[in-house]
Amino acid sequence: SVVMSLWSVDQISSGILMQKFYEALSTTTKVEALRTAQLALKEMTAQEALNYCEQAVSMLTSSGETEAVHVLTEDTADLHFQAGNYAEAGRLYQELLAVLDADQNAALFQRVDAALTRCEMLAHRPKKPDYEKQVYSHPYHWAPFILVGDWQ
Repeated sequence: SVVMSLWSVDQISSGILMQKFYEALSTTTKVEALRTAQLALKEMTAQEALNYCEQAVSMLTSSGETEAVHVLTEDTADLHFQAGNYAEAGRLYQELLAVLDADQNAALFQRVDAALTRCEMLAHRPKKPDYEKQVYSHPYHWAPFILVGDWQ
């Protein structure tokens, strides 16, 4: 059996879905484990996703995976942005820009620079961050995953 995605999905939501899938697989069928993982992802809050990112960053930092840490830092900043904490998102984007080489990581550098600009534009808006927001509720994140092969 294979769990596969019908389209490209961001790394954090894919990683969380697979973690939830394997956790559920120990007590149920494959198809039910996938359903459980999809529902868990759909209902996940920004704070829960941030907790996942923090664990992943600490694990990757200790193993020297610099590129992966950069991507996860961007994802962490994106989650703060989605929750409405533009100051924290901007701080993380600035921190990331300071360590990135614009020539070696041109695409990431441009994405982070654009995100920092969005934060700066929205920073003046008085908005209380909402870390209970369900950041992966859109079907883009959980719907493309299917089970192919023996689904029992």
